[in-house]
Amino acid sequence: MRSLVCAAALVLGLTACDTGQAKVELEPQKAPKSNKPKKPKMTPEELAEARRKAGFKDKDELAEENIATMRKGEREWVKTRLAEHRAMLGTIRKQLDRAEKDAPKWAKAKDAQKAFDKFFETYKEDNKALDEDYKKLMEGGSQIDIQAKLVGMYRAFQNLNGDLGPEISAEEGFATGLADIRKQLDELDKELEAIDKDETLKVNEDYKPEK
Repeated sequence: MRSLVCAAALVLGLTACDTGQAKVELEPQKAPKSNKPKKPKMTPEELAEARRKAGFKDKDELAEENIATMRKGEREWVKTRLAEHRAMLGTIRKQLDRAEKDAPKWAKAKDAQKAFDKFFETYKEDNKALDEDYKKLMEGGSQIDIQAKLVGMYRAFQNLNGDLGPEISAEEGFATGLADIRKQLDELDKELEAIDKDETLKVNEDYKPEK
C-alpha cells in the first residue's frame, strides 16, 4: 500500500513539472535543392520554330491554307461552268455595245424620252435574263477570287444601266463607265483562259448545264 502511494506521488510530480515547461517543436526538414540546371526559356521565335518542326501550325498558316483550298474550289467551280461564264461575259459586251450605239440617237430624236423608253423596254428584258444567269453562276462559289471580280464587274454594269437616260450620251461619265466595264471584262476573260489551261483543276463530270 505504501508503494502505491509513492508511485502515485511520483506521477503527479512528473506531471506538475511537465506542465510548467514550454514544448519544443522541430521544424520540418526541407527537401534538398535539385542540382539539375534549369532549362532556358525559349524566345517566341524559337518556340514558333520548335512548334513548326513538331508539326504544329499557327492560325495564320491555317488561314492561308483554308483560303488556298477555297480559291481552288472556286476555280474548279468556274472551270466546270466555263462555257456559261464566257457566254454571260459575251452577252454583257453586246449589251454595252448596244447602249453605246443607240444612246446618241435618243438625244437627237424629236421625243428623246420616247426614243429612250422604246430602247429600254427590250434592253431591260434582256438584262433580266442576264440577272438569272448571273445568280446561277454565283450559287455555291466562295467569291474570294475570280467570282469576287465578277461581282464587281456586274455591279458596275448594273449601275451603268441604272444611269441610262435620254441625255446620257452627252455625259462624260457614260464613256468612262463603258471603258471601265470593258476593262474588267478583259481581265475576266484572261482569268477564264488561265483556268481553262490549268490542268490541276478538276471538272465535275456529274454537272449537267441547263438547256
